[in-house]
Amino acid sequence: MRLPILAVTVALAGFVLTGCGGHHHQRSAADWERVLENPARDAWQQPGAVIAGLALRPDEVVADIGAGTGYFTRRLAPLAKTVYAVDLDPKLHEIIMRSKLPNVVPVLAAADDPRLPPAAVDTVFICDVLHHIGNRQGYYNHLRRALKPGGRIV
Repeated sequence: MRLPILAVTVALAGFVLTGCGGHHHQRSAADWERVLENPARDAWQQPGAVIAGLALRPDEVVADIGAGTGYFTRRLAPLAKTVYAVDLDPKLHEIIMRSKLPNVVPVLAAADDPRLPPAAVDTVFICDVLHHIGNRQGYYNHLRRALKPGGRIV
């Protein structure tokens, strides 16, 4: 079975993330927070255009894989029924929990498993995270189980 995968292309405008291609644990949560919440990120990542490209329905359940500090989670939340904010870093998980958005469900994932409920997600959103996932095929299998019929990975 082939998974439906959509690609949203974003111009990176020369952005360089030190450690890209490395593993998530190479930086502290405080370092990741500075990188992920850098106001300059809006210019190159264009989150409004990315989110608009998703064309979310108000009844959708979204999983933000590698949610980090909630950069995209906060933008997805007003447009979706529920957003699973999935990250494996407990400190980043705490930052998401502090946001207290009523429809955001923080999920403390494992490196090889997003720990999402089966057949619960309409859209799996992944941005700048795949290079941190070791066994992508196994991870995609977990994501497939989490998708509702007709769900998509973006």
